[in-house]
Amino acid sequence: MPTCSKEYFPASILVSVPGLSACSNEVYYSNRAAAYTALKQYRWAMRDAKKVIALKPKWVKGWARLGAAHMGLDEFSEVQPHTALPQLGPVQ
Repeated sequence: MPTCSKEYFPASILVSVPGLSACSNEVYYSNRAAAYTALKQYRWAMRDAKKVIALKPKWVKGWARLGAAHMGLDEFSEVQPHTALPQLGPVQ
């Protein structure tokens, strides 16, 4: 079984892109946002994080992915303090 490493991220992103356009599962977008963040593709990560938030606004991972993308772009003023976020559900 191959190990998970950053070398597989670009290939996994390319494979997942065509099928995601019709997908409404926040987990897929969240995972791809994480992969984009690992590749320092923060604008793409932000796009997917916003999709996660649109699909499931109370899911903390979407907000965490968006914050990570903003931090990667040095957009510290865009990162929302926890008091400005909706009442979030448990981490899953």
